[in-house]
Amino acid sequence: GQLDHAIYIDTISPIKSALLDILQVLHRKGDLQLEGIQTEYLPWEELFKKLSRHTVKTLLGLVQAQMSGKDYVLFLDGLETATPTMARHLLALMEHATVIGAATEKKPGLKKLWWRFETLDIPPLTPHESQQLLWTLLDRHALTDSALFERTVMNQANGNPMVITQLAEMARK
Repeated sequence: GQLDHAIYIDTISPIKSALLDILQVLHRKGDLQLEGIQTEYLPWEELFKKLSRHTVKTLLGLVQAQMSGKDYVLFLDGLETATPTMARHLLALMEHATVIGAATEKKPGLKKLWWRFETLDIPPLTPHESQQLLWTLLDRHALTDSALFERTVMNQANGNPMVITQLAEMARK
């Protein structure tokens, strides 16, 4: 289907870990070819040991080679953590995949990176949408004081879906 070539990476920092995460997903999808290694027969843990010794530059080249011409879409979260050095690596990835990124802010030192994106500002959720999200993620009846919890979440989140999701996750635990 359409999601066969979609890869979601929740944090790009450190970049080496993000590149290894991309390679792990490619391995899981059967799209990882490495010279002289039958990757489909090796568990990721073994490949990880070999790959994690490589430099960021080598890993970047591997990721580019694996995705080249395959219409991959990379969803990169947390782009606000990018540094100018990481931005160069991300720009290199954008030559081989469609990249959709999310950032809480656009740091001024990364103009070259931001220039490559079409920006969509997403307004905060309305109070009603925030409540809907919260109670979709959590069972209202599992909490002793759901009204107090809801007020706390609404005040802290201020319409930010990520904060609502994180608070719901903490409450579940």
